[in-house]
Amino acid sequence: MRNRDKAKEKEYNKRYYQEHREQAHCYYEANREQSRKQSHHYRETHPEQVREYQKHYQREHREQLLKQRCLWYQANREKIREYNKHYHQEHRIQARCYRKANRERERENLRRWRKANPEQHREHCRRRHAKLVSVIHNLTVKEWQHIKEIYDHRCAYCGEKKKKLTQDHVVPISKGGSHTISNVVPACQSCNSRKGTGEAPAFQRILILALEGN
Repeated sequence: MRNRDKAKEKEYNKRYYQEHREQAHCYYEANREQSRKQSHHYRETHPEQVREYQKHYQREHREQLLKQRCLWYQANREKIREYNKHYHQEHRIQARCYRKANRERERENLRRWRKANPEQHREHCRRRHAKLVSVIHNLTVKEWQHIKEIYDHRCAYCGEKKKKLTQDHVVPISKGGSHTISNVVPACQSCNSRKGTGEAPAFQRILILALEGN
């Protein structure tokens, strides 16, 4: 009986708001500060009810919310990228510690993303391949083995010995770097991902010059 009364009350409130939407909007505009204070006070004193309402609303309006988020992202893509870049620079150490502590979880998330988004993953691989094709690309398997031997099969950045080392471009391909013996160093996956398209440490260039002489 109580649930029926609640359902009736909810339906009545919904209908009343729809019929008096304009008046409600005018009242809010005229009493914006007071309305915000009341809303803030309610959220602080009724956290469980607020969480439950938010969960219910998200379930009921899932498609609408996804569409709004997509539109908002498309309209603010550059702003989001700039914010993420700035945030990453400001919290680089915390991010590094988190990835190190949650390495398996990060890998699992990446695997799940690739499985759930095969087209995006293939497109990323295609773009990567196209970039490689468009630059000087003459690193051989023998040269790659030679590079790893020079570094004693260690990551060029953290110095850790790894069974699996990735090829990292000191000058990123996206910034005009080449896929040659003079621009490739061994790096563990975490250091490679962390460096991204950023510049390598200054000492790295010295090591490359030494490598070219061998």
